[in-house]
Amino acid sequence: MERSRTPLSTWFWAAYLVASQTKGMSAVQFQRQLGLSRYETAFGILHKLRAAMIRCPKCFFRGE
Repeated sequence: MERSRTPLSTWFWAAYLVASQTKGMSAVQFQRQLGLSRYETAFGILHKLRAAMIRCPKCFFRGE
């Protein structure tokens, strides 16, 4: 999100879509639902959100 040209409302909508989908979604489907013109933008947002959601649970207890 930092230094991104994508509006903050799009990031929040993207986070909602990722969190609410049980099976997950492809970047193409993600691009269509968000109404983005570039595949690379959809892929980048999806990649960053997935990486943020997969932090190891042990890291929270260590304070990392």
